[in-house]
Amino acid sequence: MGLTFCGNYVTIGGECFAAFFAEMLTKPRLREDVPTSSLSAKYPLEDLRGEFGVFLLEDNKGAHPNIEVLVGFNDEAHKSLENVSQFVSLCVKRMRRAFDEGELEFGKPLYFVLLIESGHDVDDRPESDERIRQFILHEVYWHGYKLEHIKAVGAVVVDDDNLKYLKVSEFDLKRVLKFLALQGWVEIPSFDEACARATTKLIEAYHSSFREIPTSEKGGNLTQIYNVYGAAGCSWPAAIDRVR
Repeated sequence: MGLTFCGNYVTIGGECFAAFFAEMLTKPRLREDVPTSSLSAKYPLEDLRGEFGVFLLEDNKGAHPNIEVLVGFNDEAHKSLENVSQFVSLCVKRMRRAFDEGELEFGKPLYFVLLIESGHDVDDRPESDERIRQFILHEVYWHGYKLEHIKAVGAVVVDDDNLKYLKVSEFDLKRVLKFLALQGWVEIPSFDEACARATTKLIEAYHSSFREIPTSEKGGNLTQIYNVYGAAGCSWPAAIDRVR
């Protein structure tokens, strides 16, 4: 069975990955410690950071090994599904959050199992402005510059998937996006306030942060590196520190 491309996705922690739908499974046994799933989907994920040359560490040349994720729905979550679009959206949101929470990581093991127990967020607290700024900078760098090259529109920051992932309103996401534009990190086209392009300031600061990683920290994954310096918009070295 061939793979169906779902999209390229960015996380708060700085991951950038391509997701592909492989196959649907019914009533699979996920793991001994996980209840039998009512419905599951298999997603191979590709690490785009290495492929596009942003992860510039000597010990990490090229992309990390790709991983395969099996996302399972229990009966409650399965019954809440209304259409295929919602199914895919829930799977992608679960995978993005799994990266942020350390459940998923490019590298070993190469196979992961995630379970969706509800179609709704148990923890519905919105992300903080600091983490929203962090996400926007990564999103705009990748989709407003690196992956899409330089387009008139740039990255579509304010969309339904991102709002659900961040658990924020359209107003709040646009508010933070406009703040970053005022600070010179992103440029919002006049014809679409939901989009943003990467500025030279963001691109240069994004790249310089990797060149400044000390030798003792080489070999860590991107999440570990962000823990050393803080994430974009929090306490990155040099200019990015001023996003706070």
